[in-house]
Amino acid sequence: MAVQSAAVPIVAANLTTVAKRRVVDEPSLQRKGSAVSMLHGSGVARFARVALISAVVGCSPGDPDLAALQREPAAAIRLSDATDLGHFSGEKASTLEGPQPAFDAHVFGAQRSAEEVRAFYDQALVRSGWQADRLAASLSTTELQAWGWCKGAMKFRIGIEDQPRAFRPEFYRGQSFQTVFDARIVGRDPAIGCPTRVSP
Repeated sequence: MAVQSAAVPIVAANLTTVAKRRVVDEPSLQRKGSAVSMLHGSGVARFARVALISAVVGCSPGDPDLAALQREPAAAIRLSDATDLGHFSGEKASTLEGPQPAFDAHVFGAQRSAEEVRAFYDQALVRSGWQADRLAASLSTTELQAWGWCKGAMKFRIGIEDQPRAFRPEFYRGQSFQTVFDARIVGRDPAIGCPTRVSP
């Protein structure tokens, strides 16, 4: 499914609406202010671009909805010392640009290196039948590194953030982290299939 660059403002607006709705459901985020307001302009574009990458890789009427993604055990994988800084999610939807897949994402901060974060998720995901997928690992404008995995009608993605550029200082709630990363599970067209196994 082709996605034109002109779709970015519309997708960004959709994600802003989703994130604002999520803030209403999260008292901890209400006390800290709107999660979207803590994104730099490039951060909003980052969320839009990740969504567009998901759409380019593939989405169809047969891809999973948000509830199905959240039931997947991979969605609950957590580093033991990670701090959950924000939760963003969206249901699959039809837009002027075509269908957009469902996604469930968390932004975490941790006192771990980027390689330690990658190794932890790779071990946990591969043990559960996921395989590396470089198509899911395109960098956004505020990321330093990214890795992706594939399983059936889902993909999982980790993106290491460039902290000063990704979020406003208040998003970090006065804390300092060695690594801040976006971990998300996204629906995909099950007819595409996963690529040949490749090392991340």
